[in-house]
Amino acid sequence: MKFVCLLLFFSYLPTKLPGLVESNDGELRNQAGETLAVLFEIAREIQSIFAEPSEELLFTLDKKANESAKYKGKKEKRLQRATFREIYNSLEVI
Repeated sequence: MKFVCLLLFFSYLPTKLPGLVESNDGELRNQAGETLAVLFEIAREIQSIFAEPSEELLFTLDKKANESAKYKGKKEKRLQRATFREIYNSLEVI
């Protein structure tokens, strides 16, 4: 189990997932954020050295939790803010 988690961190976390959080597709953006939260929870449970989110990642999550772009619908903005606020708060506690 530890090997699989470490493999996920090394291959996907640094390169792919933060880019997906910036995606134009709202559903993909929210799913990427939730995946990041799950990976950090797993890392925390196995006491991995990767359990600490970077300041850059926390800044991006905070930005998404407070974003108010005019080109997005109210429902999409509300869902994104709620999702990323919850993710940010769970990672900030680490």
